[in-house]
Amino acid sequence: MSKCELIAHKHFQVDNALLQSFHRVELEDATLLCAPLFPGAGLDTAWDDRCKDLARAVDRLKTISSQDSGSLEVVVQRAKI
Repeated sequence: MSKCELIAHKHFQVDNALLQSFHRVELEDATLLCAPLFPGAGLDTAWDDRCKDLARAVDRLKTISSQDSGSLEVVVQRAKI
């Protein structure tokens, strides 16, 4: 992963040699701290990943016994404090 990235439109022409050395990232793929910055493929992928995570969490919660769910509720309530 490069420390310096050039975030630009596909058709943006870069003439500066220093900027040409940067890793080029298209707008729709740009992220900051793993969060998409603009609508496009990156945002769609992030949404799909989060939806899959939530679906997996729901499936796992279905398998928790009632006694374990009470313990889990206490943990969640303490986390909100």
